[in-house]
Amino acid sequence: MTGALALAAALLAALVCVAFAGPVALGAVRPQLSARPKASIAAVAAGGTAWVLALIAVGPVLTWSVTGPGLVPGAVGAVCQQCLAATNPFSEQPVPAGIPSAVLVGASALTIGVIAVSVLRESMFLIPRVCRIGRADLRAAVSVSGVRVRIDEDREAFAYALPARCGGIVVSRGAIDLFDEDELRAVVAHEAIHVKHRHHLIAALAMGIAAPLRWVPFIATCERTVLDLLEIDADTGALRTSRTSALVSALVKLQDAEGRRAHEAAGASAMEAVSSAKPEARAAGALFVLGVSGGGPGEGPPVRGGARGGGGPSARVASLVGRRQRPRRWSGAGLAALIAPVSAAGVGVHAAGAVALLSGCAVL
Repeated sequence: MTGALALAAALLAALVCVAFAGPVALGAVRPQLSARPKASIAAVAAGGTAWVLALIAVGPVLTWSVTGPGLVPGAVGAVCQQCLAATNPFSEQPVPAGIPSAVLVGASALTIGVIAVSVLRESMFLIPRVCRIGRADLRAAVSVSGVRVRIDEDREAFAYALPARCGGIVVSRGAIDLFDEDELRAVVAHEAIHVKHRHHLIAALAMGIAAPLRWVPFIATCERTVLDLLEIDADTGALRTSRTSALVSALVKLQDAEGRRAHEAAGASAMEAVSSAKPEARAAGALFVLGVSGGGPGEGPPVRGGARGGGGPSARVASLVGRRQRPRRWSGAGLAALIAPVSAAGVGVHAAGAVALLSGCAVL
């Protein structure tokens, strides 16, 4: 077996291992991640990005391993083939396999294109659409502890944040009636952190990258973990100006209200369920509705608006009140060790390609 073919086999094996073992590792280190949400968001996003880059690197590595018909006919094809050869750090000749190089390189290029389109869709289509809906539907505004809040006249209890240019913090009339003064201040403080720290940009990027690869367990778990950590970061920021008991009480009330709605919806007809659905600005907003049911990674798909299936107490409430979780065998070092081989292989392959391209692929 040539060195390139061995690298390709090892890379594929590492990708599969991380895809299925990664969610277990992330779940095990969740307490450590929750303790430092900002750094953890960067670390989890880096791990997911490393996996994606390694997946994209599979195509180029296979072109070093096997040979087949050229990319495209003519001089352009010759230049492309020379660039591929220039990126190859191995001296062995590729193994004849009859697989066109265009298929291998094209698969990686297609993956890049699909992810790019998904990110653009999140940032340039969905968020502006939500902004338009928000501006049209929400007019009344009040001040809560010096923070401007827009009021939704819906009698259901919820609160969410949009980018500042789209209206910022929104609280429903039902939530205002449900909360006492301290709870309302805590909710608004939570949403203000989302707006101040521009969490919508992180959420859009995470969901855009993950959307085409959500079938991969590790990528789906990375996405859920990043979105959960954004909420934990907002909780942490809110506690600088609000009491823990007020935020916990608000979360519990919202979770109870969500539970009652879910119970009522279970007995409703399809037409009733559609007619009572939340407007898209709430269910498809750039940030989450505060305090609905759900917990950690693995408890259902991420839903914009924050809803996630699953019973039991909210993981965020448990975190705020300091409930200890049972220790796991995995540690942060174990997670890093799991991802390190994939990261190294992906970075190495892309670095070799970048060096070759910057040097003109020995064409000039």
